[in-house]
Parts: sequence; structure tokens; C-alpha cells
Amino acid sequence: MTGKERFHALMRREPVDRLPIDFTATHEMERKLAAVLAGGDADLLRKKLGVDFYRVFPAPVKSAKGEYYAHIFTEDLGQGVFKDSWGVTWKRAAMECGDVFYDVVDFPLKDAETVRDVEDFPWPDPEQEWDFSTMAKEAAR
Repeated sequence: MTGKERFHALMRREPVDRLPIDFTATHEMERKLAAVLAGGDADLLRKKLGVDFYRVFPAPVKSAKGEYYAHIFTEDLGQGVFKDSWGVTWKRAAMECGDVFYDVVDFPLKDAETVRDVEDFPWPDPEQEWDFSTMAKEAAR
């Protein structure tokens, strides 16, 4: 079975040859694994691992300053702490292996108690931050 066939069969509660496999790693770790296991080819790494799922992401849009949103950080709070366009606060984690990773340290709706609190939240506009036009082509690939 292909990964797609396996996934659809599983969703229909039909027998599958094996459970679908997913793989997620930081960009740096995926690059390191691909270098060791697949000659630097991330697609070959996924094939060797038997990965059935591939994520498709929109492309970042340049900000008004002409910069790409790295993690949609809109505010640098200092000491490796950033706030994103959703109001989530992130802190860069120290990784001995050299990976770049951020932990969520504060949530904008943590004190929300009512539906009105959620409705009044200043929700960002994803179309201002992301270009979704490439996703269909990526999904087909």
C-alpha cells in the first residue's frame, strides 16, 4: 500500500498492511539525520523511514519591513524571548546539539473566562503573513 492508500483505508476502518508512520523533527535535526542516513536528501530519508505523512505549509510573506517572518515573531522581548502575531510568547531553548527550538512560555488567552473574551481577542489575519497559493502544488508533489 502507498502511504495515501494506507491513510484512507485506516480512515475508512479497513485493514491496512501496517499503521501509518509520521516523522517530525526540527529542521536542523532532519538535516543531520538526512546527512547520515540518506546522503543529505530529506525526501530519501523519509522514504527510508517509511514515512506516510508529508506536511504542506504556506510560504511566509515578507513583512512591512521587507523581512520574512521566521516564526511570525512580531516583538523581541529580549533575552531570547519573542511574541508572535497570535500573542503567544516563546523563549529560545538552549540545545547542546545546536538545534534551534523555542518553548511556549505564555499564552494570550490563559485568563479568558467567557466567549466574549475569545471573541474580543485581536486575531491576526493569516493572509497577511502567509502565501497559500503554493500549497496545492506542494500537496500534489
